Amino acid sequence: MNTRRLALLACAVALIPTTDRAHAALSLYVTPEDLARQAAVVVEGQVTRTATGLDPQAGTLATYVGVRVEAVHRGPQDLDQIVLRELGGRFGEFESVIDAVPLYEAGERVFLFLDVAPDGALRTSGMFFGKFTLDSTREQAVRELDGQGRIASRPEGGGERFSRADLAALAAGATSGATTHGWHKAPNEYSRLIWDDERLAPVELAEARGIPGRPLEVAPVGRSAGAAPDFAPLVPSTPARWMEADAGEPIRIAVDPRRNPLGDDQAALAAIEEALLAWNTIPEARVELQIGEIVPDWPTRFNGSPATTYHAENVVLFGDPWEQIADPIGCSGVLAIGGYWRSTGEPRTINGRQFWAAHQVYVIFNNGLECFLGNSENLAEVAAHELGHGLGFGHSGQVDSIMRPFPYGQRGARLGSDEMDAAHCHYPHSFELPGPAAGQVWVAGSRQEILWTATHEVGQDNATVDIQISRDAGATWRTIASGARNDGRHTWTVDEAPGTNLRLRLVRPLRQSAAPSGYPNACSGALAQFPI
Repeated sequence: MNTRRLALLACAVALIPTTDRAHAALSLYVTPEDLARQAAVVVEGQVTRTATGLDPQAGTLATYVGVRVEAVHRGPQDLDQIVLRELGGRFGEFESVIDAVPLYEAGERVFLFLDVAPDGALRTSGMFFGKFTLDSTREQAVRELDGQGRIASRPEGGGERFSRADLAALAAGATSGATTHGWHKAPNEYSRLIWDDERLAPVELAEARGIPGRPLEVAPVGRSAGAAPDFAPLVPSTPARWMEADAGEPIRIAVDPRRNPLGDDQAALAAIEEALLAWNTIPEARVELQIGEIVPDWPTRFNGSPATTYHAENVVLFGDPWEQIADPIGCSGVLAIGGYWRSTGEPRTINGRQFWAAHQVYVIFNNGLECFLGNSENLAEVAAHELGHGLGFGHSGQVDSIMRPFPYGQRGARLGSDEMDAAHCHYPHSFELPGPAAGQVWVAGSRQEILWTATHEVGQDNATVDIQISRDAGATWRTIASGARNDGRHTWTVDEAPGTNLRLRLVRPLRQSAAPSGYPNACSGALAQFPI
């Protein structure tokens, strides 16, 4: 591996924690029957270990999942142990975030449909669609789709429950197109990996601590309880954002138009431009995305996929050039993956939340889904959605949100109010509200001009601000101007006698009536303190 790249990797980036991997993908629903037609191996067993591995030779990072095989439904009957390789993970103090990958927990029992990567490594078929968790009876299998990709005709919410026997019967049936040879029980690079973020099942953990056969009581690893708020960060515990926005610097993203599903490079670039423009024209948000270089040979110019190797280059790619996304089955499967790498230096506090600096956004479209992505409006919609992940946003449960986990179709890159509020709260403008000039006194009945400044906003700004006053040092607030034009000027007739605990503030309300949990009711504004 190039030593410069390894040093850069060690200083700037890392992989996502197994316990906090975001469930985020824009997908077309994959049935168990579809999985049975695609899978090369079908097994059930217990997850014994998950860990992040750095391949020092290739410079790639991935999560490796050990499974103790308890039943083989397709494959060699003497199969006892396998290791899966999935995108994402955590290494050292650094993190890389990617959507669409299945979440594995050490100790859980699973029923798995598996396919084969080009180098022979096993991985979950259909990405998150191919993993089923067995309940305590081991007769029922649950596929968790809450927050996952699905089609609009499918009921919302929760997971799907299947009979284990029915899944086994599907696996035993005839297959078409399944790869039945050329795979390995463990990836080729497994023996040379440098490990981190290791998690063991209770028995394995006990034995590692010198207590053979005695399971330890350990806290379960998995999602936090309760529903996530709308416009939740892609990784709620360590949210990321692009700090360049605070200085008004654009985020430039290269595009390799080859292999695009439209069969027309200029049309594909226009669809990506539409997606960028959707995020750029939110008046309340200070974020700007731009097309950078047009790089028709990106995979040959950079050694390794941006999903597994840090290049410090943002990019949109078509046709899954590294074959990292599970192939579609008919017109179903993961449409695209999107993610970013982030540093774990000192976080910056924005609207009461700490954020870490995001780096290297990427969007990789799957191959073989021209049935949906061959429409330019659909391509723009999926691009806008995946770029939303790259900006740091997870999925939304709001109606009309482009960040919902399944596509609309024929929508284009039109954003909804929820993601506009997300961009507002994560990338607010900078306001300044100065007090009166030295020696100036505002008295009751006088007409005073309240002035403020804000950073430059794009497009036609029709948003408004509220001006509020507090006479008890901020304990309570009263609105003196609601829905005022955000033009930096408002005339107010002072309606009360002078005081010494006055606070004056300007707030820019959200588009939705109620802010999501953890956020203020307004995400940008300014405060002034002075006597009148």
